[in-house]
Amino acid sequence: MYDNLDLKIIQMLKQDSRVNRQLIADDLDNITRQTVHNRIKALEEKGIILQYTILTNDKKLGKEVTAIILVILDRAASVWEFTAKELWKKQQELGILEMHHLAGEYDVMLKLKTENIEHLEKILAIITTIKGVQRTHTMVCLSSFEHGFVL
Repeated sequence: MYDNLDLKIIQMLKQDSRVNRQLIADDLDNITRQTVHNRIKALEEKGIILQYTILTNDKKLGKEVTAIILVILDRAASVWEFTAKELWKKQQELGILEMHHLAGEYDVMLKLKTENIEHLEKILAIITTIKGVQRTHTMVCLSSFEHGFVL
């Protein structure tokens, strides 16, 4: 599946997905650039590495508010799949970064970023019109420690 060398390569790619393969090889001692390339290719083929992406400064892009919205769904057995699809269809419009199906009092957790509180209010109005949404509980983040990397 994978070993400690793969984990070290993954950790370096999480820090900077554009890092030069030779720099990875140099940092890991006793392996060649080709070995790093082959390991990365194998991790991609196994579905361990899914994509390469960038991190942005959302405040500089006008996204000033981070919110966590907890959603309680109607209790029908098929509501989760239907509502999840409807919410995810509106992912871009609503600014949803993450959506999780939960166990416990709440059924869904949404993390989103938006321009301001007024826009958040509009987003909540849209969410509550989606079939299957019974109630929401919203928390606005005051500050965040983001972009940690866990292996």
